Amino acid sequence: MKHVWIGILAGLLATQQMNAQVDGVNSRRWEQGKLTWDDFTKLENGTKNSASLFYYITYDASHQKIHDTMVNHLVMDTYCDRDSSTVDLRFANSRELHYQQVIFNMVELQSRKLQQTVNRLRRQSEIDSCLRNGINRLNREVEIFKTASRQGADSMVVKRWADSVQMQLDRTPDRLESVPAFQPALFGFGAGVGIGSRLYTGKLQEYFRPKADVHFSLEFALGRTELMLNAGLGGTAVKMDSLPIPGERWSSSDHLELCQLSAALGYRIWDRKKIQIMPFVGYGSSEISTIPGQNDEVKHRKKTGGVLGGLCMDYRLRTSLNIAPNYLPTKECHNLSLRAKIYVTQANFTDYMQGMTINFALSVNIFDRFVNLK
Repeated sequence: MKHVWIGILAGLLATQQMNAQVDGVNSRRWEQGKLTWDDFTKLENGTKNSASLFYYITYDASHQKIHDTMVNHLVMDTYCDRDSSTVDLRFANSRELHYQQVIFNMVELQSRKLQQTVNRLRRQSEIDSCLRNGINRLNREVEIFKTASRQGADSMVVKRWADSVQMQLDRTPDRLESVPAFQPALFGFGAGVGIGSRLYTGKLQEYFRPKADVHFSLEFALGRTELMLNAGLGGTAVKMDSLPIPGERWSSSDHLELCQLSAALGYRIWDRKKIQIMPFVGYGSSEISTIPGQNDEVKHRKKTGGVLGGLCMDYRLRTSLNIAPNYLPTKECHNLSLRAKIYVTQANFTDYMQGMTINFALSVNIFDRFVNLK
């Protein structure tokens, strides 16, 4: 449900209604341009007030692209109700319209200030009091303006207020562009999934032919340093009719399973808008095993481990910033990236099966950090 906060200015009286539905209101938003008398219901019989402006300050959740970032936040809105706003035809002149426009500009200015405050709220429970205070402050300022200008009769006072409000509007960011600068926190975490394969060197390339793997990863970061935990599950194939391993039968008809596990530390040496480059070193283990056939052959398994080193490059596909107040007092930055990774590790399974593996993978990674607003 859309939450709506309404500040109503009617002649000399300012009243306030909250949590009301305004769906279907015949409205004119502030950004659509200056008010005209078409935005008021015209009265011919004469009223106590020359004109009255029914205005609204509302907010709703929004997910929009600002610059190169998708921002999830609450966006304030400013508009008037054309059906409820009225004007006595005897006073429908340019001076009175300018007076009403100054009031409408004051509403927009307060809406922009509320936008800056709401962007920094951390808890959902703080929204009500924030908007209530903002609208009360607006209504008091409007009453001061009305009294000082004698309901718009003093054109010099109206001009002075108009210039002052316009100057503040020029200095205050638009509501849709009012995203605060932020600093990512030190700690971050993420996960990824992708596909990969490898090339064999040494004796291994004589015996085995690689196949595709499925890769999974978990990442934990502290500043630019990142701990990567990786797992690769897939298969490989025997090139020769049989491998020369005493007491074991490894043939080209076997389907072989390959499992790789590794842990590595990396450091981001390049971190720009779209590209991140990170060398890393760590330790990995590999296991190749046969799958027994229907004749219940014995399952053979070979394991090895060794130091690994490599390089990964991330291309950032999208950055999302969540600054909407929530039940938890956190604000987060989410990055969706395409990661290319290449690394080399030792794979000396036995005296007969020695060499290196050159591994490469392509994955989609999601990485999150909490952020501190500046």
